Amino acid sequence: MRWRHKPGAGHWLNGWCCDGKCSQPLLAGLACWLKESLALISRKSDAATAINYTLNQWAALTRYAKDGLPEIDHNIAERGVAMYCMIGTCMLNGINPKVYLTHMLDRTADHPVNRVDELLPWVVADLLPRTGTLD
Repeated sequence: MRWRHKPGAGHWLNGWCCDGKCSQPLLAGLACWLKESLALISRKSDAATAINYTLNQWAALTRYAKDGLPEIDHNIAERGVAMYCMIGTCMLNGINPKVYLTHMLDRTADHPVNRVDELLPWVVADLLPRTGTLD
C-alpha cells in the first residue's frame, strides 16, 4: 500500500491518501458481493433497490480509486455548507457568527446531547450581543 500527498488538498493531514491500487481489490470484492446478494433477495425489496442504485452508480463510486485524486466523500464541501448555513442563520437572528460559535464551543462539551436544541441560534439570541455583522 502506497501513501502519497495530494496537491491542493488543504490541511496537510487531509491531503494524504492511499493509492487507488489498495482500494481496487476491495471494490471488486464489494461488486461481486452486491451482485451475488442481489440474486438472493426479492427484486422489490428495499435492499434490492439500494443494491441496484449502487451498481448503477458504480463508475462514479469507484472513480476515486482510478488515480487517487478525487475524494472518496464530500466531507469538505459539506462542512463548508454547514458553516455557511450557520453564518446565515446567525445573521438572520441578528447574532455575530463569531460570538455564536464561541458560545457554542464553550458549552457543547458539557451540554447533554438530548438538549442540543437549546443551543440553536434563535434560542440563544437573547443571551448574545445583537449584531449581525462579521467583524
